[in-house]
Amino acid sequence: MNLLISIVLSGIIGYIPYRILVYTGLLSENDDKNDVFKMILVSIETLIILYLSLGFYFNEYKINYIIEKIPNANFVGIFIYSFIAMVLMTGILNPLVILSMQYLINKIRTIFNLETITFIDKRDELFNNNKKPVFIVVRNFDDKIISEGALRHFNNQKSGFDLLEIQEMDLVVSELSHSSSNYDYHVILDLKQQIKIEIFKANRN
Repeated sequence: MNLLISIVLSGIIGYIPYRILVYTGLLSENDDKNDVFKMILVSIETLIILYLSLGFYFNEYKINYIIEKIPNANFVGIFIYSFIAMVLMTGILNPLVILSMQYLINKIRTIFNLETITFIDKRDELFNNNKKPVFIVVRNFDDKIISEGALRHFNNQKSGFDLLEIQEMDLVVSELSHSSSNYDYHVILDLKQQIKIEIFKANRN
């Protein structure tokens, strides 16, 4: 039992479902204690799903019975069955839970005249444009251009805006109109690095 508790608290058992949620943009990582707490919650959920799937597999839900049957059962078959069950359940259940929570929270915030929130990583929301062009201008606070061009890659895991790959091009991005209907324009101020990032996302319409 102590070993089981240690495994759950370590987050190991929920690592794959947790990473699926992060990489699909349903959860964001901040490299703090909240990430550990989220992984522990996913681990508990994964353990419950594993228990239910094994109970269904053996047609018996008593824990002692399941433990006794596992050594004599087809290990490969159990592993494949349990893995598929966990991925499918967490892949279906977690998005529904997260989106439902977000909907409920935003309904309550609307009642109190507060802005809506999202659980999606803000960088993903700003830089992901469904494969349509995103142009970037990076300036310092003296308005001097540090870099400009088309965004190729960005890091949305545990980092600030310090991992942007910008490809230089013939188009002078800094001359684009902020009010053009062809682009969605955003500005980010990084007070720590003393830079301003202008984002021009090609309009999806």
